[in-house]
Amino acid sequence: MHDRFSRVNSGGLSTLLMVNNDFPENRALASGCRVKCSVAGSGVVFEDFFWTDEDYRSVFSQSGLKVLAWHQPLGKPEDGTPWKDELHSPLFSIYILGR
Repeated sequence: MHDRFSRVNSGGLSTLLMVNNDFPENRALASGCRVKCSVAGSGVVFEDFFWTDEDYRSVFSQSGLKVLAWHQPLGKPEDGTPWKDELHSPLFSIYILGR
């Protein structure tokens, strides 16, 4: 885990923030662990949670939902955004669910 971009939406506006999650306490993550993050250059530190794909799929199944499609978009050099890890590691997953 390293610096990553996160898209923040507020009041109809969307912006990208550089989020750093390269902290010693994040090195041995297991499902449900808290992840320490900071917004680069701001001094703002916050926590998120780490969940695996298997965790999400289990919750979907327990809720009576099936995964119809799963997308993990990657950044592209031609996007005009200075991607880092996002060129080879997806920033997020998109699950399309149905009954």
